[in-house]
Amino acid sequence: MIAEEEVSLYPKTIIHTSAWIPFILFSSFLIYQIYELLLIDEQKDPATTIYSHFNHLDFQRFEDAFQFFKPGPAYSLDQYLLEKSVSDGGLLPSFAKLDHLEIDTLKLEENSAKMRIHSTWRTSLGPREKEEEMNLEKIENKWFILPPQFELEIPEEQVITYTYTLFKKMGKRVVSSFPTVKDDRIKKPFAGFYQANLVQVGEELNLTGELINADNIPVTLALKAILTYENDSIASFFPQRKIHYNLAPKASTWFEIPLGLQALSGDAKIKSISLELETDISERGYIRGGELTYKVLSESSQTSLFEAAMKNPFTNEITIPGVLISEKDSLGRIVQVDLWTYPKSIRSGLEASFEIPFQKIASKSNVLNQIPIQLKINGQDRQLLENQTTSKESISFLPHCFLSQEIYLQ
Repeated sequence: MIAEEEVSLYPKTIIHTSAWIPFILFSSFLIYQIYELLLIDEQKDPATTIYSHFNHLDFQRFEDAFQFFKPGPAYSLDQYLLEKSVSDGGLLPSFAKLDHLEIDTLKLEENSAKMRIHSTWRTSLGPREKEEEMNLEKIENKWFILPPQFELEIPEEQVITYTYTLFKKMGKRVVSSFPTVKDDRIKKPFAGFYQANLVQVGEELNLTGELINADNIPVTLALKAILTYENDSIASFFPQRKIHYNLAPKASTWFEIPLGLQALSGDAKIKSISLELETDISERGYIRGGELTYKVLSESSQTSLFEAAMKNPFTNEITIPGVLISEKDSLGRIVQVDLWTYPKSIRSGLEASFEIPFQKIASKSNVLNQIPIQLKINGQDRQLLENQTTSKESISFLPHCFLSQEIYLQ
C-alpha cells in the first residue's frame, strides 16, 4: 500500500508577503527617484546648495541661481545681475558648459561652512579648470551662500581713445546678373613662408613654421598640409587653433599642424608633404590683441614659468585674451607652437596679469629633413623667404586675442 504524499503548504501570510515584496521594492525605488528629481530640498546641506547653485548657473538661470544667496537688502537681484554684467565675460563665463564639479569641505560648523569648489568646464578651446572658495550660512534649516565681495576695476583714464585703421572690401565692380565676372576678380594678397619644419617628438609628427602677410592689406589665411604616402594614398591635416587666421599688413604668425602618429616606414611611409596656403582679402579680425609684456619666473631644462601682463588699449573689450607661444631649437627652427588663453575678458583700459606654464620639447625633438616639403601659395609653387628680423630667443610670445566685432563692421 502506497502512502499518500503529504504536501506542506506555506502560511498565507508568507505567500502574500513574498508576492508583494517586488512591488514594494520597485515602488519605493520609483518614489525615491521622483523625490530626488522633483521634490529634493536644494538647500538641505552646504554641498547640495552649491551643486544646485551651479546647476542653475550652467543653464544661465540667473534668477534661480540668485535665490541661493543669503537674503538681505544690501544684495538684491538687480545688484547681482549688474555685477555679473560688469565683471563677467570671456571664455568661461560666456562660452563654457559645466562638465564636472568637486566640492571639498574646509570648515563645517553648526550654522556656517566654508567650501572649496573645483570645476571643469567644456569650451571650444578645450577643457578649462577653475578653483574658488565659498562661505555659507544656515538660516532656518536652509543653507545660503554669502555674496562674494565685489572688487570694482576702474581704469585710470576717464576717456579712452584709439586710432583704428579699418579696411572695407568693396562689392561687385560690374552691374551684371552673373555671380562672377572677370572684372570682379581681384588679385590674391601676397604672403610667404619664412620656415616650414617636420618635427618628430617621440612617435608624433608635427608641421611647424612661420609665415607673413607681405601685402599692404589684411588677409584671411587657410592653411593645410597634404601628405602623400608610399602606397599613393593621401591625407589632409589642418592647424586647428595654433595659428593667426587673420593677419594685418606685414604681420607674421607661427603655426603648428599636428599629424598624429604617422608612420615613417612600411606601407604607410610618408613620401612627400605639400603645405598649401590660400589667402583672401579680410576686412575684419586682423587686430590680434593688446599690449603684452612678460618675464621669466622660473626655468629648467624641461619647463618654464612666465608671468605675463596684457593691457587693453582698445575702445571695446578683449573678449578672449590669448597668447601664441613658439619654441625654437638652437638653430632657430620652430619645434613647438602653443596657444594659451585667459578665462575672462579684459575691459577697455584695464590690465590682467597671469602665469603661463610651458613645457619645453626642444631637447627631445628632431627636425626631419629627409621628407621633402613643397610650399604652395594660392596654387603656385613658392620658396622660403629670407627672414632677417626673426627673434633669437628660444621662446617667443605673440598676443592672440578675440575681440568684439563692433569695431570691424562698416
